[in-house]
This record gives sequence, C-alpha cells and structure tokens, in this order.
Amino acid sequence: MRESMCLSLLYVAAFIGAGFASGAEIQAFFVEHGRAGLFGILVSTIILAGGSGLVLSKAMEVSAVSYSDFLYKIGGGSGPVLDGLYSLFSVVGLGVMLAGCESLVWASFGLRGGGLVTASLVGLLVYRGADTVLSFGQILTPFMVLSLAVPSALSAARGVTIPEGGVSTGIASAVLYASYNLCFSIGVWATFHRRLKSNSQVWSAAVFGNTVVGALLLTASAGLWSRDTAAASWEMPMLGLVSESVQAFTPVFRCTLYTSMLTTALAHCYAMVERLVQQTTLNSITASAVVLGLGLLVAAVGFGSLVRLAYPVIGLMGLALLFLVAGRRSV
Repeated sequence: MRESMCLSLLYVAAFIGAGFASGAEIQAFFVEHGRAGLFGILVSTIILAGGSGLVLSKAMEVSAVSYSDFLYKIGGGSGPVLDGLYSLFSVVGLGVMLAGCESLVWASFGLRGGGLVTASLVGLLVYRGADTVLSFGQILTPFMVLSLAVPSALSAARGVTIPEGGVSTGIASAVLYASYNLCFSIGVWATFHRRLKSNSQVWSAAVFGNTVVGALLLTASAGLWSRDTAAASWEMPMLGLVSESVQAFTPVFRCTLYTSMLTTALAHCYAMVERLVQQTTLNSITASAVVLGLGLLVAAVGFGSLVRLAYPVIGLMGLALLFLVAGRRSV
C-alpha cells in the first residue's frame, strides 16, 4: 500500500503542472462549460482512473522498463513512431514547464534565469535516483493540493452559481482534457510501475491518484464559478481568485505555481533519462544534460505559445493511445 501511495502522489505532483495550478486549464476545459463542465469533471476522472489502471496493468504485463519499451511492446510495427512522437511531446512538456518557471520568476522578481535554475535542480534530483524523485513528489504534493484547495473552498463557501452550458462541447472538452493528461502520465506509470507488485496495488494507485485529481478539479472549479464571470478575464484564474479572496496567501500560491512546474518537469525529465539510459550507451548524467538541454531550447519559444500549439495535439495523441492500450495485445 505504501508503494501505491508514493506512486499516486508522484502522479498527482506531475499532473498539477502550470496549466492546472494557474487555473487556465480548469477554466478552459470545465468552468466555461457550466453545468456540462461539472459533469465533465466526473467523465475526466473516470477516464483518467480507468486509463491509468490500464496503462499500469499493461506495463506490468509486458515488463516495460521505460515508456519507450512500453510503446514498442504495445505498438507493434507502430512502436518506433509512437516512441518518437511521445519523446517529442515529452520534450515539449518539459520545455513548457521550464518556460513557465522562467516567466514566473521574471514576473515575481524581475530576474532572468528561472528556467536554467529549475533545469539544474531537476538534473540534480534525477541524478539522485528514483527514490529521491518519489520522495520529492510525496513531500510536495500535499502542499500543492492544500494550497489550491483551501482558497478555492473559501471562495466557494460564499456561494456558487453554475451557468448553463452545452452538453456536447462540455463532454468533448472533458474527454480531450483526460486524454492529453493520460498521454503525459504514461511516462510516470511506465517508468515506475515496477514498484508495484500486484494488480490490487495497480488499481489502488490509479484510483487514489485520480480521485485526488478529480476532487481538486471540482473544488477549484467551484471556487472559479463563485467569481461569476470575472475568472474568464484572468490570465491565471487561480492567482486572480487567491488575490481577491485571500490576498495574504498570494506569495504561498506563487510558490505553489513554481513547485507544480518543477515536479512536472522532474517527472518528464526522469522518464526521458530512463529511456535514454536503458536504450543507449549514455549514462544518467549525460542523458540528463541532453534532455534538459533540449527542454531549454524548446522553452525559448515561450510559455504561452507552447501551451496554445502543443496541448491540443497531445490530447488527440492521448486519445489514440488510450484505445491502443485497451485493445492491443502485448507483442
């Protein structure tokens, strides 16, 4: 049970990236769709829990040692293409988080180099190994969850008005959201599944992790709905909510934004480093330098541009992978 809990907490830490913690994803995929978005939270949580369980079960079944090995074994002849695409999107995901850290440090302190400092910290943690990565997620996840949930709950306690919304667009949005997050989660599940020893542990990790995610989605959405239409005009809705509701909490929330991007970057980087170490002659230090160097190059594009361009494509890929994992026999 302890291993399931540790892996669940790492998954949640990786899940709460910049888009989630800032509220931008929650606003776009759920809050804007009103009551359909409320139902969409349930749909997303079910897809994420079921999809995570399937990925973990399949990874154990084929004895995958990395996400690349996993994709080769479930993809058959499509394995090289899937591996290449997933590696590309993982680098983009890492770049998004490093770009976000750069932007946050600049906005908060007027200093450059936030992305480089974050990359250095990620490299150090990856070098320390899997136990350090898991412990880091285990320590930071409760802090991130509480710092998102508490101000949202306080705001929602003042009254929530959920507008009407189109059911079809709300459900489609929820499916897309779950799909791209499931796609990103393959790196975590396929890399760390060896920590789990039984099918019950697999499903405990999948269900617990995504129950936390679903509850946090619901709480944050309620908080944003309580602000009526104001949240739609905020670039970072959760930061706007915190600033209006619990202003003294704003510095803590900025720390939450940073740690959310740091932990997501760490999960992406570790998965890619494991892939390189397992399938090339590179050692972990060289592999980390390569991965983080690529991430910093991608980060130079800018946070906003990366989010707009990359995430919809990743969502479609995640949906395709979900069907592949559910239907493909191991090879």
